[in-house]
Amino acid sequence: MTAIYSFTADIEKVFDKLTDPDFLVERCVALGEKNIQCDVESDGRKTTVVLSRTIKRDLPAVLAKLFGAENRMVMTEKWEDIGNSKIGSYSVDVQGQPVTLTAKFKLKPKEGGCEYSIDYSCKAKIPLVGGKVEDFILGQTEDGMRKEMDYLNTKLNKT
Repeated sequence: MTAIYSFTADIEKVFDKLTDPDFLVERCVALGEKNIQCDVESDGRKTTVVLSRTIKRDLPAVLAKLFGAENRMVMTEKWEDIGNSKIGSYSVDVQGQPVTLTAKFKLKPKEGGCEYSIDYSCKAKIPLVGGKVEDFILGQTEDGMRKEMDYLNTKLNKT
């Protein structure tokens, strides 16, 4: 699944927020997440973000039997400067669940701002309902990304 989000801010302003641990914690709190921890390490061309948080989701009945409504997630993003773009990948560990979520993303300049694109994949190792779990997680992930980017866009437009 691929999702695209456009910003009117330039690439450096967007990237600065996406890799600012204080901003990321603020965003998580604003979106109702809790138990948030964020660490960022950068060596110039490469940046790693590790964001841990507890999220709550309304689950369909078939999934509510398998998962709790609250789950602890640890996301590791790896960014790299390539030309005038920022590219990278991430993985999400949903602690205690047989689910793997990965993505590749790109932040690139465009006329009047920049564009963030992300391509997600999910693997649920659950017999019989794995496909339903994967579809649900991908839908929730895209919805969450859009809320995160809307929040970022609002903050960027206030500065």
